[in-house]
Amino acid sequence: MAAVLGRPDPIMGEVGRAYVMPIPGTDISPDELKAFLKDKLANYKIPDEVIIRDQLPLTPLGKVKKLDLYEEIKEEFKDK
Repeated sequence: MAAVLGRPDPIMGEVGRAYVMPIPGTDISPDELKAFLKDKLANYKIPDEVIIRDQLPLTPLGKVKKLDLYEEIKEEFKDK
């Protein structure tokens, strides 16, 4: 499961950050995922950052709660 959101960037204004929850039992690094995506997506669609997590915030229907992730980003970049 994954979600891609924009995060602030001083040069570009906003860049992509992917939050990824791998299938249990699999092991993948952010660099491995970006290398995989390089063959599947146009370069501008590949997120600048990939965050691997064991869990993502989910709604009762099992969808990623992007608002919770946006709040984390906002908190992280509030002083930058």
